[in-house]
Amino acid sequence: MTGNQPPSDSSKHLTERLDIDFALEAAGLGVWEIDPATNQVIWDARCQALVGLERDDYLPFEEAIQYIHPADSERVLMAIQWAMMVESGGRFDQTYRTIGADGGRVRWVRFWGQGYFKPTGEVYRFAGVAQDVTVQVQASQQVEESEARFRALVEEAPVATCLFVGRELRIDVANSLMIGFWGKDPSVIGQPLAVAVPELVGQPFLSVLDDVFTTGEPYEARGARAELVVNGVLGTYYFDFTYKPLRNAQGDVFAIMDMAVDVTEQVLARQQLEESELFSRSLFDKSPAAKSVHVGQEMRIRAANAQMLTLWGKEASVVGRPLLEALPELRTTPHLERLRHVLNTGDRFYEAEEKIELIRFGEPYTGYYEYTYEALHDAAGDIYGVMCVCTEVTHQVQARQKVEESEAALQSAIDLAELGTFSVEIATNRTTLSPRMAHWFGLPAVTEVAAMLAVIEESDQEPFQMGFTNDLRTEAVGAYEGDYAIINPLNGRKRILHTTSRTVWNPEGQPLRIDGTAQDVTAQRELQLALKEQVKQRTQQLADANLVLEISQQRLVSIFEQAPVAIALLEGPDYRIKLANASMQAIWQLPEGQELVLNQPVFEAFPNIAGLGLEALLAQVRQTGVAISGNELPVVFLRNGTPETVYINFVYAPISHADGNVDVVVAATEVTEQVVARRKVEESEERYRRLSEQLAVSNNEYAALNEELEEANELLVRSNENLQKFAYIASHDLQEPLRKIQQFGNLLKMRYVGTDNDGLDYLERMQAAAGRMSQLIKDLLDFSRISTQRDTSAAVSLDEIVSRALSTLELTIQETGAQLHIAPLPVISGDALQLGQLFQNLLSNALKFHRPNVVPLVTVRASLVPVAALPAPVKPNRLTANYHRIDVIDNGIGFDEKYLDRIFQVFQRLHSKSEFAGTGIGLAICEKVVVNHGGGITASSEPGQGATFSIYLPVQ
Repeated sequence: MTGNQPPSDSSKHLTERLDIDFALEAAGLGVWEIDPATNQVIWDARCQALVGLERDDYLPFEEAIQYIHPADSERVLMAIQWAMMVESGGRFDQTYRTIGADGGRVRWVRFWGQGYFKPTGEVYRFAGVAQDVTVQVQASQQVEESEARFRALVEEAPVATCLFVGRELRIDVANSLMIGFWGKDPSVIGQPLAVAVPELVGQPFLSVLDDVFTTGEPYEARGARAELVVNGVLGTYYFDFTYKPLRNAQGDVFAIMDMAVDVTEQVLARQQLEESELFSRSLFDKSPAAKSVHVGQEMRIRAANAQMLTLWGKEASVVGRPLLEALPELRTTPHLERLRHVLNTGDRFYEAEEKIELIRFGEPYTGYYEYTYEALHDAAGDIYGVMCVCTEVTHQVQARQKVEESEAALQSAIDLAELGTFSVEIATNRTTLSPRMAHWFGLPAVTEVAAMLAVIEESDQEPFQMGFTNDLRTEAVGAYEGDYAIINPLNGRKRILHTTSRTVWNPEGQPLRIDGTAQDVTAQRELQLALKEQVKQRTQQLADANLVLEISQQRLVSIFEQAPVAIALLEGPDYRIKLANASMQAIWQLPEGQELVLNQPVFEAFPNIAGLGLEALLAQVRQTGVAISGNELPVVFLRNGTPETVYINFVYAPISHADGNVDVVVAATEVTEQVVARRKVEESEERYRRLSEQLAVSNNEYAALNEELEEANELLVRSNENLQKFAYIASHDLQEPLRKIQQFGNLLKMRYVGTDNDGLDYLERMQAAAGRMSQLIKDLLDFSRISTQRDTSAAVSLDEIVSRALSTLELTIQETGAQLHIAPLPVISGDALQLGQLFQNLLSNALKFHRPNVVPLVTVRASLVPVAALPAPVKPNRLTANYHRIDVIDNGIGFDEKYLDRIFQVFQRLHSKSEFAGTGIGLAICEKVVVNHGGGITASSEPGQGATFSIYLPVQ
């Protein structure tokens, strides 16, 4: 049955059989069914709408799965395969994304259903319902993002902040300042406050918090006394703090936010002042502090020293006058009431850094003041007046505000650049990590250097240590810069960090600490590797003439021209420019048509790049046949008539011809904006180091840097979008014309049935060629996906993997009468999908390449080998003491071992297509899977004597 012929059942019969169409529509559910006999998908209009289709009730399964988002397709296909196996019980329930035919719209959908099996275990029906859950998924994602932003805000707050949840006051989140006030470590997170800080029991704080939880009213205190154990010693501290209740959607208090400032020094200073004797009149007048004495309810000025008169900006004539008459600008302020309160109660009043607007010497003036109102007693102990002691702190406040603004701008720049920071104290050998850096390393914010070093990948530890050693030997800023890989011990995630550091020296020339920044460049480095792989694949595709089909040439040329990576082809020993796509023109900034550079030697067309060492790199590529890459190469191009220095990431890859000539493919990406942005961030860090000496530094440079970083981020986003479009074209658009060829070919074959016309033979040849092309594209996509590093930490039983592969090959085994001997296999850490592809390819080859008239005999066995016993060609990228060796042995046609290096390369075949079908990609996929799992693969064989493929995987 073809894709145009409906199965025996129809969607109308389907809904009649279920007899719940109205209820399904009310619930927003669609009905679907997969017919295992015809491999057809039958679905109603609601299901079709989930992938942007209209009136397409029947669809081949292979076409229907094209609408699954690439990031989810493997997971969904595995779930479908599992649900159609009797041991699964037939249950299927998956939530995933679809890419609609209506303009590529992305939707979140949930498909769930049941497989039905015959007594023999064969599935005869697979059906269920589906629903659009985009709104629910997006809402859940928004809640998670909101909570993450809240926690980040608390953790990076400049004041001590924490959140208590529930009546038990469980510590839900607390930043390092608050934990430091308590004298604890981050392990208190999640504990009730009374358990985490037991010394608070009996003090008023727990009772006040309980009242706030009960009444829902906020509470604020200044200079509150607290007894805390810090560094193992019980001490007395004073805090200004605020308890603010948080309410849920129903209006009930569910948590309390605590924000505190340590004012111990100020309180102690005030207490010392209270304990001292009142100054005498002479000391009052000669005091360097501004002082005044006020009496009566009008707060008449009895005395004011010269400092106070200067601070007010008044003449001595104000002495003897009521306060508001002498300083009428204070009428709208609470100062008169505060003075009267001290006069009436004797309570002392203190304020730090209050903003006050005065008229000083006839001119408006705004300043910041620290002042105290103290009751004065006569000999009988009665209060007769109030003394004011005041200090202007305007300059200090403004300087601190500028520093805070500069620090905020610098922190913003660091956040926008997604940088992590660290500081190593030489004396203690301890490292302080920023929150982002601590998250990357999976370590506490303060940790030992040895713990930080242990997270670095073993191969990078020695260069990292040598770099820091050299940093301590020279007084150069930024003495160490380099890349290194880390593996987070908490989640096993691997990152590549680019680090720049400098040493801070004391006046005696001794190193105090090492300050540095780090940037996560994993994506860039993976992109460079992917680019190398794309260039390699592109080169091999061009070398294989069997892939050149007229119907796909225009599509491939379009992909070349629209690729987000700049690509050019250099021919011959003088490196003449043969081809250059639009992205390369954008780097060169040439007019359309490329008449200025085509067929010209590249160093004649661009003399400014001569002498940079590129000539030697190109010669090395032509001589060795090995690709070479480079990062951030400075090159001078003539742009708009003006020389301009740009920075390029490039790859030079060879293309070898049958006549022995070698051309070079150049793939490049301009990273000028990223380099400039990074350097400006480094310059900003240096300016921050000098802020303590230059308090009046301007913030304009930080604002400009923010704009440039935003532009660089936008460029990176656009680059990622282009790469996604490029992958979509490769995975979907190339298949579309082939499907049309096959469908129209089927129609023409039906028309020519029963005729002797040569056209039928031509159609069959065309169909065969289109089928090979379709299979090649699928294999290339498999190879591309396999090339992507996946999570290989799950436990996988190789017995189950081989069993599934043999089940898939069951028909081939029956047709060939093959005999199989499968020994017990180990359980390893890996990715089940990739390992399934590995063993299915190896077993398929063992069955396919059998000798005529000889029953295939395939043996799979396993053993342990130490690392010292690994064969010379096997160089695993993950070193361990022992390795699992799994041999796949057959008695087939074999091969000459001189071709051993070729068989694992893409498109390399030792036999013609007429002898054995295939695309030459299967063994390349096998090698990629093994490399992704940290192992190696090799083979041994003789013509006519069968072959043995040996896989080496690390023992965890």
